[in-house]
Amino acid sequence: MVEDVAQSSRVRDASNPKFPRVLIFANLFTLSIITNGIIDMKIMIVILAILFASCQMQMTSLEDYIRKFDTLDFNEFRGKAIYHRSGGSRIGTSIYLLTSLSIKCPPYDPCPPYAVEVENSTGKILHIENDLVISNCGVDYLSRDSIVKIMTKFLYCKIMFISVDEEYNIYINPYSIDSHLLLKKNPKSNLIIPSYYKEYIKGWYVMKEYE
Repeated sequence: MVEDVAQSSRVRDASNPKFPRVLIFANLFTLSIITNGIIDMKIMIVILAILFASCQMQMTSLEDYIRKFDTLDFNEFRGKAIYHRSGGSRIGTSIYLLTSLSIKCPPYDPCPPYAVEVENSTGKILHIENDLVISNCGVDYLSRDSIVKIMTKFLYCKIMFISVDEEYNIYINPYSIDSHLLLKKNPKSNLIIPSYYKEYIKGWYVMKEYE
């Protein structure tokens, strides 16, 4: 067993850059009036500040993500997929699943994933669970050091999902694990762009359902 090591909302909800942030503030203001001053104004200011910061994080636009990713080296992710699975076993932690798309482990295709528990506030990797890998494949297909390196890069990206095929076509969803919202096609690959994508910014495609 790999030893412990020293780290969704849908597109159309508050994660969407078009989500009307002002409605949150309006509702809170209304609440303060209805409660006839029961909510202390200092508390109100703190709540507003927290919500504002949260909205700023959630409302990062696709253009901002694309600018961040356009020149980023994704070679660590080639032939792999990583996504946020759930909250972790401890408060303030999350579980991410990491799997190889290129290594076959019959009857599984791809192989079962590693479960990586991460401390949200620091990005520290707390635990790597490989029980499914060992029970189905017999041996680890990724080393502990490789997993740490891959996850560190993934956490830097601040996204929910990424998958990179062997031809270096990159599928990303910053907001959710529900779909491959963004696609960056490698010009040298033979990939035929699926009909449910449209070109968004040169070299990048977005699912047509995204408005």
